[in-house]
Amino acid sequence: MQNNLALNETYFSFCCTIPAELVELWNWFCFEKGALGTETLQESSLESRLKIFYPKKPDGGAQKLFECFQSELNAKLEIIIHEEGSHPVENWQANWREHFHPVKVGQSLIILPSWKTEIELSGRHPVWIDPGQGFGTGHHQTTYMMLQHILDLELEGASVLDMGCGIRCVAPCV
Repeated sequence: MQNNLALNETYFSFCCTIPAELVELWNWFCFEKGALGTETLQESSLESRLKIFYPKKPDGGAQKLFECFQSELNAKLEIIIHEEGSHPVENWQANWREHFHPVKVGQSLIILPSWKTEIELSGRHPVWIDPGQGFGTGHHQTTYMMLQHILDLELEGASVLDMGCGIRCVAPCV
């Protein structure tokens, strides 16, 4: 059965803490019971805190799922359910832009998307990255480190070739 959140106005999720050795089995069980996905919020060698997503509230909610899981394993388990509830479905592809923040690199660069045209540069040179599903936002550590490394190089007066990294530098190399 294929679940389609676009047709629903809400989705259901719950958070739980489960022993580390049961995480894979618990995730598998939740998917078998119709889960859309899981997210690991915190993990250690002893336990993991997970968030499980469903298109709608399963019959009996998270507690009933847990009881069914215990019954199938024929064991007394320590799973703690922290919270559960229904949430409105949001169009994250359209809404994520409002939460995007510029990234300052070193003393002279700032990473910006093309729609951030009214930002004060404060003497920084903009590096425009148009984020999308195929390319990041510039917030990833590798992008930051690469730009920091470029700043450490002696490039004044040098020719530089962009090998398709997805970054467009508007200002001359500094």
